[in-house]
Amino acid sequence: MAVEDCKMATKSTVAEKVVDINRLLNHKFTPEELTEKLRKQGSLDTKSTVFKRMETEKKLKLAKAAGDDAEVERLESELASMSTPKLAFNATSSKPRADKPSEHERLLELNLRNQRLNTENVRRAQLEERKASRKAAAAVARGEAQPNPFMRVRTHARTHYDANGNGTTLSETTTRDGTPATGSDTPSKANTPNGSNPPSGSQKKTTKGGVATIRHRNMDDENIAALDLDLDIEI
Repeated sequence: MAVEDCKMATKSTVAEKVVDINRLLNHKFTPEELTEKLRKQGSLDTKSTVFKRMETEKKLKLAKAAGDDAEVERLESELASMSTPKLAFNATSSKPRADKPSEHERLLELNLRNQRLNTENVRRAQLEERKASRKAAAAVARGEAQPNPFMRVRTHARTHYDANGNGTTLSETTTRDGTPATGSDTPSKANTPNGSNPPSGSQKKTTKGGVATIRHRNMDDENIAALDLDLDIEI
């Protein structure tokens, strides 16, 4: 109803409508009220006109059979006056029908209504999300809950980076959720395993030039090929 801009009916208005409906259902119409109702609807006049016309036609036949010319003329004029009036030129008795909306207009109206509903749903979802974020932040501030690392937060990008580390502040070295980026709590490079270190199965060899090269351990096939089994094959 909020999307369609409709107002909710008050309780008193609904109660009045219920009373009116019950009064109408329990009302007993009198003959006078029924006659007035039929007269306003036009059905009573139509029925009386039909009955009167049938009676006049019957009298006209009897007058013609009796040879009463004066009565015949009077009855014919009366029938002519009771005949339905003709419509004016180029006129119609049917009411103009309301133009139905085309398929394009109907789809356009449906799309607009769906857009309003989608906008309202998105707005409500955003309000609920903001409300939940404020509750979570308040719980973290009180120490009742742990910060959610997957929660969407507002961040600020760095515009430059100082290689010497000069001028770094607490806000730059601390992330939004309170985790320090650099400091005493951060493991040093000496304790951090380096991806460039050779695996345990490989050996490092230093040449005369001072450049270290990696020599891999021989495989089983290479060791077997290096064995001299004193086997001579004659071709």
